[in-house]
Amino acid sequence: PAFGTSKKRNGERVLGTVAGGIAGFGFLYATQNHTAIFVLMLLSMAIAYSFLRIQYFVSSAFITIYVLLSFYFLQGTLAGLFRDRVIDTLIGGGIALACSYFILPSWEYSSIKDLAIAAIKANKEYFNKAAGYFTGAPPSELEYKVARKGAFVALANLSEALQRMLNDPKSRQHSVQDYHQFTVANHTLTSYVA
Repeated sequence: PAFGTSKKRNGERVLGTVAGGIAGFGFLYATQNHTAIFVLMLLSMAIAYSFLRIQYFVSSAFITIYVLLSFYFLQGTLAGLFRDRVIDTLIGGGIALACSYFILPSWEYSSIKDLAIAAIKANKEYFNKAAGYFTGAPPSELEYKVARKGAFVALANLSEALQRMLNDPKSRQHSVQDYHQFTVANHTLTSYVA
């Protein structure tokens, strides 16, 4: 439901579809060897699903190659297939953007305050554990490491939410400068405690 993520993935999907279509047609133009086409089709399928979470552009390109080559085996021709795939991709991207903007929006300004509070609490806990070394009540090594990890995880969550908020439409970005300054100050505080 995040608008910025939907926008980014839609762009990657359209570019990946076009790049995969060009690569697939280029390969079919270069060879008519059914064994080579079948091997590339299997490799494309494996690569497409392997990169789905890691690199969406690469996944989209190889899914398109896989679809083109499999339809080539089924029909013996690719007449109109690439055009239909691009049109369907554009329609699907438009529906996804409309849903993320109007139907199920998840704007970051609504959750960033909770993440800021969590970062303050985690930094306070981390500071208390680190200060224990100087006040005569040193924590165990495990307690210190857990508090440090909590502070850095909270900082990462806050930074990521700020980045997502910057990808939201301008009308949905509330107090961006304040949250940016807070994130920088929180990072500085965590560094000083370390």
